[in-house]
Amino acid sequence: MPPTRTYSKEDVINAAFQIVTKYGIEILSARTLADYLKSSTAPVYSNFSSMDELNLAVIKKAKSHLMKYTSQNYNSSHNLNLAIGICKFSSENKHLFKLLFLDEKRAKELYTEFVIMVEKTDKTNTNSDFISQFWIHIIGLSTLLSIGFFPKDDEFIANKIKLILNQ
Repeated sequence: MPPTRTYSKEDVINAAFQIVTKYGIEILSARTLADYLKSSTAPVYSNFSSMDELNLAVIKKAKSHLMKYTSQNYNSSHNLNLAIGICKFSSENKHLFKLLFLDEKRAKELYTEFVIMVEKTDKTNTNSDFISQFWIHIIGLSTLLSIGFFPKDDEFIANKIKLILNQ
């Protein structure tokens, strides 16, 4: 009999993240994860006290993945980089976008983080009307990109955001 494979906490999080990225959080269960890992459900419950705890780890990893997009330099404008990053993230990771931005609690948390980032980097546009309008437009555009309504084209995305920012 071959030796039993042992899965670390990180292995389980990575597998769960792959499932959520491809199929959405609604599909994630101990059973689907076990099937993905070709194991029993033991790796899930030996590393996590509940599926809720695992879901939180996946959400944390999804936010970290989002930050990779928003921290890239697509342009010289920080706000434009932030907006392009969110849009690219949504177009390339529709299930992760839905997980983070189409949930009331997580969207509010991200909005708060977004406001702080804009206020730190753009002293000219710190009024709440600008920030909320910026957010509304970016999330609207991102939602349309995530469902394939608009092309996943970097130039198209940048041009739409520049219109929003009046740049």
